[in-house]
Amino acid sequence: MIKISDLFKTSDEHASLLPKIVFDSEVLSRNIIEGLHASRFSGKGEDFWQFKEYRRGDDISSIDWRKTAASSKILVKQKENETAKTIYFYFDRTKSMLFKSKNSLQSKYQAAVLLTLTLSRMFLKNRENVYHFNNKNVIKCSNDLSSFTKNFLLKENDIYYPDKSLMADNSICFIVSDFLYELKTVESFLINLKNKNVSGFLIQVLDPLEINFSVKENLILNDLETNAKLRIDESKEYKDFYDKRLDALQKGLKSLCKNSNWSYLLYDTNKNIKPVLLEIFKSITIKRK
Repeated sequence: MIKISDLFKTSDEHASLLPKIVFDSEVLSRNIIEGLHASRFSGKGEDFWQFKEYRRGDDISSIDWRKTAASSKILVKQKENETAKTIYFYFDRTKSMLFKSKNSLQSKYQAAVLLTLTLSRMFLKNRENVYHFNNKNVIKCSNDLSSFTKNFLLKENDIYYPDKSLMADNSICFIVSDFLYELKTVESFLINLKNKNVSGFLIQVLDPLEINFSVKENLILNDLETNAKLRIDESKEYKDFYDKRLDALQKGLKSLCKNSNWSYLLYDTNKNIKPVLLEIFKSITIKRK
């Protein structure tokens, strides 16, 4: 089996990782979907599925006047092919995501890819429209994930959040990252999406050492992004400083989500990924209903 640390040397090695991650995501998505017993679809194609409140632009002929008369709202019949959601995925490929402590099962980067692919499979099997963002471009995801090529696994030097003009109104977006950068970057992105009624998830992927930070004195830390080195002489003082910064970051992310109809989730790379996937899928299923 190829070691994760060896997979970041060349794009060819990145490509060799892809089949295993795709297989792992297939197994995960199959198990979770079977457990949920999802039943969004009542028929095929144009079959009637449910009622929804009338919105400007809806076909007037689809208004159900009998249901409307018995309600305080104007109700229209919603067809099955109109209920499919548009889902967007962006996962962080900057150097900080390559971090993996000795006791972790996987790097943050590998966890982000696995989350993205598995969620994509789950939504594709539920007949949603899935898109991946790659270097500011939007690419429609094929049902067999064949559109997810080795180019998606190449490292990036900066965060490339998708342009709001590429995103459909009333869609769902997933941002998978450690978010160890300026909070204003995230804030600006969410603000720009408010008038498009885009909801979503900020999934913070952290190594267990980053969650429960502890270091020895006289230790030298290396910044993966800038290659800057930091010598720590007083471990307790630095731990207190780090814990306060991380707490402030997470409170900031949660606050942004609360104000933007998004959700925040923390994923520890040393934990089983299945509960996180299950929580996400169940949350979206409940919101839809």
